[in-house]
Amino acid sequence: MSQKRAKRLITQCLETKHSRGADCGSGTMLGIGLVTAICSILVLCAVIGTILVSKHRAYALANASAISGAVAIQNMHGDACKIAQNTATANNAKIESCVEKDNDVSLKLSVPLHVPMASRITVSAKAGLVDCSE
Repeated sequence: MSQKRAKRLITQCLETKHSRGADCGSGTMLGIGLVTAICSILVLCAVIGTILVSKHRAYALANASAISGAVAIQNMHGDACKIAQNTATANNAKIESCVEKDNDVSLKLSVPLHVPMASRITVSAKAGLVDCSE
């Protein structure tokens, strides 16, 4: 195909589009819409990631606090719930409830969550002494 013919076809195409009222900027709007959708998905993924990390952090802190309370029972170092509370407070968590029963420590712990949809994540844990004679 010659250059002259190619130029003529392009010119015809452009003239036909403009005469029918076709919008030559529609690709721009499509691009803006796609970028907005991708950014929204990325923000959603970041929020979900933050929630999952906080949830795992809360489980780890609950277990650590319950174990510190169980160690306090084993070593007879005073109130197990108070020691568990000290462990939780040192890690920016709050114990909602704590029960010491039959050499076991059961607690419910909450961790602050910096997400608009939820303010805290609450988990529970239990730790205690195991009878080795059985």
